Amino acid sequence: MYQKLNVRQTLGIIKYWLILCLLLEISPLQANPCDVLEKELQTEFKKLQSLIIQESANKAYQLADSLFQVISNRNGNDCEMGLWIRFHKAEAVELSLKFEDALQQYYAIILDAEKKQKWKVVAQAHLAIARSHERIERPKDCLRHLNLALEIIKTHKLNAEESVYAVRYSSYHRIFENKDTARVYAKMAVDLGGKAGVLRSQYDGYLLMASLEKDIQTSINYYKISAKLFAENKNYLGASYMYLNVARRLLQLEQHENMMVYLDSLQKYAQIISFRNEEYNLIMSYICELKKSYFEKIKMPDSVSFYKTLQSDYKAKSQWFTDQLMVESNAVEFAIEKEKNKLENARQNSYYLRLGLVTMSILLIVLLWFMYKNRSKTKQISIQHTIIHENNIALRESLNKQNVLLSEVHHRVKNNLQLVISMITILSIKLKNEEQKNLLKDVSNKVYSIALIHEQLYKNNDFEKINIDGYIKEMVLNYQELQTEDLLFGIDIKPEEIALNIETVLPIGIILTELISNSLKYARIKDKMLRIKIQLKLSNNKYILTYRDNGPGYNELLPDKKQTAMGFSIIQNMIRQLQAEATQYNEDGAVFTIIFEEKKVSKI
Repeated sequence: MYQKLNVRQTLGIIKYWLILCLLLEISPLQANPCDVLEKELQTEFKKLQSLIIQESANKAYQLADSLFQVISNRNGNDCEMGLWIRFHKAEAVELSLKFEDALQQYYAIILDAEKKQKWKVVAQAHLAIARSHERIERPKDCLRHLNLALEIIKTHKLNAEESVYAVRYSSYHRIFENKDTARVYAKMAVDLGGKAGVLRSQYDGYLLMASLEKDIQTSINYYKISAKLFAENKNYLGASYMYLNVARRLLQLEQHENMMVYLDSLQKYAQIISFRNEEYNLIMSYICELKKSYFEKIKMPDSVSFYKTLQSDYKAKSQWFTDQLMVESNAVEFAIEKEKNKLENARQNSYYLRLGLVTMSILLIVLLWFMYKNRSKTKQISIQHTIIHENNIALRESLNKQNVLLSEVHHRVKNNLQLVISMITILSIKLKNEEQKNLLKDVSNKVYSIALIHEQLYKNNDFEKINIDGYIKEMVLNYQELQTEDLLFGIDIKPEEIALNIETVLPIGIILTELISNSLKYARIKDKMLRIKIQLKLSNNKYILTYRDNGPGYNELLPDKKQTAMGFSIIQNMIRQLQAEATQYNEDGAVFTIIFEEKKVSKI
């Protein structure tokens, strides 16, 4: 009897263990199925692919990083879309010319995709690695990964990937080996791309055929076809470059009239490019250069001078964007370094997680054994339910406390800033030098504008938005209270009911502080009361802030040029933070206008 009972108990434990394992395996999939997740992210994923095609590295990297965070938070790392997002993220790093970092990411993708048997991802990653090795002139490594990709493509019959392989193999031979072989595979890329419906392989194939063709007229025809396919894929940057190649070859043939016709087509596609970046300005400078050569040919000096000037302008703009790209590249480097740290932490967490899972498995077996023997398991479940309920109550209370604490933080920050203002005021009283007193007074006003932001936050119990109307009125009231009777000034404030985030309001506050201080110092006219008018309105999704006074205006000689220059330097720095447009002019006094958008803060 004892033996039978023991066997039954053992079978029961095994049964419960199997059910638990099944639940652990199935439950996440039921909660976050890949098909639902991929459907939700389809629009943003297509946008990411479009950014990669347009070679917008920084924007593509940021979007891929955000999408991957969403995938991770939704437990979708095992989904195929997660692998493709990581792949496009690595492509963005490659576009930023960070080849070694891109190669590390491609290798990691291959390992994960092989485990999940996602052979399309594996093949594309090998082809991308080959492309990177080609760019950094490692022909042996390039050829090795091309062969690995071909083996996977043939084994799993990946037609689309075979067309991409043909492009890469043609490019490899064009640079390192046999140009005749390069021509054969360029033609193969076009044919395979057409059969598989891969437009990118087709226009890349025609581009390779054009660059390899010795006959100029035939090369022109290939460039035309490539341009048409680029345009069909909405890659207007690529289409523009193709027409630029056509125009240059027509110039070689001295077909100047035809060249001007294709320059018009080139300009049409260039205008469609959505990003007015260095590539756009570079293309426009090339257009001006070719048009200049045409007008030199037909001896029209005025047109030559016009296009020469225009070419210089576009080159200057292109250089500016190139400098900005260096800044963005540094940002991508920082993000990559951060990603490496996250990967290392993830590896450590994975080790501890596996160790924990083994320990948990052993503990679960022991727990199931005792739970099966325990006659009071119903009571235990009830106790656990009560504990969970109490934890939920405690969690809600904790959340309420956090909100109260956040409000208290803003209140204390405001009080501490008020204390700083008081200390500055006391220090200024002790000073005898009027210039030093005025400097401390300016500092005090700037600190007050910041303190006022925190006061608005905790007063309105809204920790994200600040009402501009109340903020400006409070700021101006502070200035009025500081004036003596003989230095009073009039104020007219007409902001609309607008609420902006703290990242936007802070620079606005500092700008207004500088403008009001400048007006109080330099805009007073004898026997005439100083009047200041501040207006803020929304127009075409942009905010327009207009500040004016009735003083002598900006062209009058200011008594303290150094201090004024410093003030306007602060204003210019704040305008750059807002990414705004600013103008200043005289109209019955000084007028300062800023056009800006609310700064966007990522919620992910």
